[in-house]
Amino acid sequence: MILLSALDQNDNILNSFSDLLVRSPSCSCVLKDLLETVVNNWHANIGMILIKDHQDNLRPLALINKTNIELKIKFAARDFHEHLSGLVNIQACLITDSQIEFKEDGDMFIFSCPLWIENKIIGILSLCGMAEYLPKKEDIAILQVITNQISLSLEKELAVEKNNTQQYCFNSVLDSLTEGIAIVNVNKIIYSNSLIRRMLKCGVNVNINLEDFFNCVINISKEPFKTQIYLETCRVVEKETYTFEIETKDNSYMKFTKFHILSPGKELLSFGFLVSDITKHKEADKLKNDLMAIVSHELRTPLTSIKGNVSSLLRKDVMWTDEMKDDFLNDIYDECNRLNMLIEKILDISKINAGVLKLQKELIRIDKLLNKFNLKIVNRLFQRQEINFDINNGTDILEIDEEKIQQVLVNLIDNAVKYGEGDVKIKIGVRREDDMVLFSVADNGPGIAQDVLDKIFQKFYQVNNSSHANNLGSGLGLAICKGFVQAHGGTIWVGSTLGKGSTFYFTLPLKKEGGEVFG
Repeated sequence: MILLSALDQNDNILNSFSDLLVRSPSCSCVLKDLLETVVNNWHANIGMILIKDHQDNLRPLALINKTNIELKIKFAARDFHEHLSGLVNIQACLITDSQIEFKEDGDMFIFSCPLWIENKIIGILSLCGMAEYLPKKEDIAILQVITNQISLSLEKELAVEKNNTQQYCFNSVLDSLTEGIAIVNVNKIIYSNSLIRRMLKCGVNVNINLEDFFNCVINISKEPFKTQIYLETCRVVEKETYTFEIETKDNSYMKFTKFHILSPGKELLSFGFLVSDITKHKEADKLKNDLMAIVSHELRTPLTSIKGNVSSLLRKDVMWTDEMKDDFLNDIYDECNRLNMLIEKILDISKINAGVLKLQKELIRIDKLLNKFNLKIVNRLFQRQEINFDINNGTDILEIDEEKIQQVLVNLIDNAVKYGEGDVKIKIGVRREDDMVLFSVADNGPGIAQDVLDKIFQKFYQVNNSSHANNLGSGLGLAICKGFVQAHGGTIWVGSTLGKGSTFYFTLPLKKEGGEVFG
């Protein structure tokens, strides 16, 4: 009768354990309740579930202490070397100085049973109590079963946590990609990273229909009909990579690549889309094409003129006067200068793009700078134009690369002359604004439309002006101005009204004090 009562009691304990483990969302959150049941059933004073840390010490994952002593629980793994080698063991002990010590003459016992996870012992279940309540043989078997149940539950929880960690790492990696990615199963999006949601400007969330995903792509496309054809082709392509490109309504370019996920047996499991922003690549290609077109045109024109003049001079059947020969030679000289300027512009823009532009800075007074500019450049290159100066702060000092800033002014004046109509008048103004010096170059030309003001500083961009179609330059002048000014720490912009002219502005930092002034 006593044996049956003990078996019934053990059954009740095991059932209680099973219920707690099955119904609880995790094992760790009910460990203390489980441990308390064990401690109460075997009249233990202390119950511990100890786990090995990275320093090879055993520390409590759960603890029940029914003594009046505040324990400092920390064991060296060697204290439980037998248990950690896989043995169930009972040792004599006593409690001294807030610690449990193993003593052969101790009046208490420690029962310990190993916790196995993934075929490794990661800790122990331990009970400490009075010797009179020492677990019997049948108790030890039940405690082993209980310990195994805890081990299995912890193993499952660790597996879930490991899977969640791996999933988090997987998602983090995909989110850090420089391409957008979406994975499809049947006709549902089962994963999308944050980048593709931003690129497509719609909520590409999990479980949205593939049709909704396609609609997002069509909605951002500048050519919806063509994009729809691409997407319909995607539907029928199986086990092969399919790629297409679209231009969006905001003038960017995207490359879509459909990829397939195959089983080891090469069966189609699912597929996905990789989306790349290729705007910079497209712009680079366009720049190359524009450069080739501009350079070809710009080189051909002076070379044709030079060749024509030289051919004329070489003719033996014509007697040219000295005056006519001088005209031919002057034309050749001017065209050579034109070629040299083109080459210099290409070299300058290349240095700006590569970030290797070097400035040879010197200190110079503003009035000295503009006097030299007027004498050496304006009087030589722009003799026929009316150019006035309005300088309000001539004694202010700049630390600049004089040649580069003169080139900025030349390009701005040349631009005004090139697009001007009739009697071109130009006014160069300079004034101080806080710790910056503001330069302005104003003209009375035809002006620039408001919708292209933010484009004219782009490389190779040229304002569409049919009346000056044969006088267009390389489209590099204003881009070079922007690069030179920004290299000095300034900014450049333009204000314009159609029919009333344009004013280009740029700023340069004011040199406050110190240094030897040149010029």
